[in-house]
Amino acid sequence: MTYNLMDQAWLSVLYRNARSARLNPVETLRQAAKLHIAYSNPIDRFAVFRFLMALLYWCRDKTGIEFEDGIPNEWFIFLSEQPHLFELLGDGNRFLQERGLSRLRPVTDLFHEIPTGNNSWHFRHIRDYATGVCPHCCVNGILRTPVFVQSGIQGMKTGVNGIPPIYSYYIGKSLKENIILNWEMRDPAGEPFWASPQFHPPDADIPYLAGLTTPGRKLYLHDPVPGKDACIICGNKGESLVYRIFLEPAPDINNKFWRDPFVLYRADKDTPFYAENILGSGRTLSDRKYRHILSEYYASHGEKGPVCIELIGFSSEQMKYNDAWSLKLDLDRKNSEGDHGEILAKWDIAVKNTQLVRYKPNGIVSDRHENLKKSLKNDLLPDVESKLLKKISSLLLQEKPDWDEAIKMYQPALRSAARMLVPGVGAKINLERNRILYSLPDPKKLKVKGANDGK
Repeated sequence: MTYNLMDQAWLSVLYRNARSARLNPVETLRQAAKLHIAYSNPIDRFAVFRFLMALLYWCRDKTGIEFEDGIPNEWFIFLSEQPHLFELLGDGNRFLQERGLSRLRPVTDLFHEIPTGNNSWHFRHIRDYATGVCPHCCVNGILRTPVFVQSGIQGMKTGVNGIPPIYSYYIGKSLKENIILNWEMRDPAGEPFWASPQFHPPDADIPYLAGLTTPGRKLYLHDPVPGKDACIICGNKGESLVYRIFLEPAPDINNKFWRDPFVLYRADKDTPFYAENILGSGRTLSDRKYRHILSEYYASHGEKGPVCIELIGFSSEQMKYNDAWSLKLDLDRKNSEGDHGEILAKWDIAVKNTQLVRYKPNGIVSDRHENLKKSLKNDLLPDVESKLLKKISSLLLQEKPDWDEAIKMYQPALRSAARMLVPGVGAKINLERNRILYSLPDPKKLKVKGANDGK
């Protein structure tokens, strides 16, 4: 069986008229003005977009023709001359795969969200080697390996970016706009991994295309098996399914010189932002720190006017899939001259200073009150956070936003906390309750250096 990525329709898209389809990459790029990449999983959505961008950078580098308003036809001609580099199956060289591996694993190892083995706390559990994945979805699994791999058991290491950072990119009204907004060509480009399968050492400069495409795993797909079973990823029936792969760790490629175009780095430390491991630590939605990332956007990004950005967060621990999330936010870079960035950077610290978090009855710490505060925080703050996100998104588009509107959204949560933390009646009781009720988080009053230094 043969399967060529440039010919097969494996890429899920959504047209602007709400029609969904699967296309090959060439047809997707030809119709880029009419559609968006469409995956419910943000990991796949970003990994596929990153692959298309690397593909276009490669075309530009090899043809010498610049990308302007549209994708030059010469780029498509160049791609049509490289079919041998994009074979997923068959006896020849394969796309991002390596022969001669010996460690046999189920194909579901490519997909973080599929619960197998001893990951039993799920509504759906599957059996290793008995559940298959169609070749279309196998492509998506392979494209994850340059960006979403983590270290852990059996000698597995991280990829070029190390622990998966928070990825970010601009979102437009179509795939074409996405390409234009995120275009960042660097010279020298070098060769992508599918053209030159070479792992670069972590202490040496890595070419641009190699950094975008080098997988964090060595792998090789077994040939698909015909049958009537449904693909565990997309649910389609009647296709041949892959059940097994060879999967081994790649060499250490966590490159200290590499700066990914889709990663935002702290200006002061030159290190990326990472997603909080909220599931493994018992934290909640309110602990997903994204505001300090936006403050860095205001400080470092060029003038783009009103834009929408998507943040992709992935956190894990010891090879266990914990959390993956996506967050879309509208902002206007023109407003960066104000206090937007500073306020956003201090917001989470201001919340920690509220009496919902800091209150101690009579200055005494007791297990009962600490447990009650933790319970109230986990119950109340996520509800505030979901509403606050929409409010902040609208405020960021204003030249002089009224931040007090967002601050007051904490009032109902603090009122409920005051009643629970300070039961009873009386004047002294009311004073204690008011101390909690009016401890609204106000980042405007904070004078904290390094407020965005948190993880």
